[in-house]
Amino acid sequence: MPGDDEQLREEARRIVENEKQEEELKRQKVEEKRLAKDEDELWIQEKQRLLDDVKRLEEQKKDELERAKKLKAEAIKDALLKKQQLKREKELKLLQKQQQKQLEREQEIENRRKQIALKKQLELDREREMERELLRKQQLELERLKLEEADLER
Repeated sequence: MPGDDEQLREEARRIVENEKQEEELKRQKVEEKRLAKDEDELWIQEKQRLLDDVKRLEEQKKDELERAKKLKAEAIKDALLKKQQLKREKELKLLQKQQQKQLEREQEIENRRKQIALKKQLELDREREMERELLRKQQLELERLKLEEADLER
């Protein structure tokens, strides 16, 4: 029957069309799954990259903090050394000043001692000179008396 053949052909065409659609749907689903899998893989890779970046940045921050701590410690150490050096220099200047004053005092004492010794020496020299002068006068007086006595005896 020709209507049946036509119907069978129509039915076969629909079946072929449905199979084609099912194949296309399966292909689309497979493609969607592949795309979804690719997307997931890309997301996982991006997420891992971001995690790696975060980790790297945290390491950098840690390293920079460590460097900053070291620099700060060195700066503090340098400042303390400078402070100690300045303190030593100040103490040294003070000691030098004290030594200079002590030296000046000792020189002053020595000068006074020399002046006193010189004064005593001058005084002794004057006394000796006066004693010599007195002795000379006495000798002159003695000679004069001897001459007078000699004159009187003659």
